[in-house]
Amino acid sequence: MMEIHVEGLCKAYGGRPVLTGLSAVFRPGITCVAAPSGTGKTTLLRLLLGLERPDGGIIRGADCRWAAVFQEDRLLENLSAAGNLRFALGEVPG
Repeated sequence: MMEIHVEGLCKAYGGRPVLTGLSAVFRPGITCVAAPSGTGKTTLLRLLLGLERPDGGIIRGADCRWAAVFQEDRLLENLSAAGNLRFALGEVPG
C-alpha cells in the first residue's frame, strides 16, 4: 500500500509564499483537498505530481504513477475517447 508523505513543504512564486511548512499523509483512494481560492491547492497537487519542484520540505512515496483530474479540458480534439486514453497510457497513435 503506497502512501505519500509530505513534511515541511514550502513553495513561493515571486517571493510570495503559497505553501509554508505543510505536512500531511495521503493514503490510497480518493482524496479531496478543499480550501478557499488562492490557498495553494493546485500548487500542492502540482508538487505531488512532480509537475513543479518544492522550495523546501520533503515529498516521499510519490515515485510511482498517480492520476489527477484537472479542471481545464485536457482532451486532444483530433483523437477519439479511446485514442485519448491510449495517448494518456503512453501509446503512440497510429
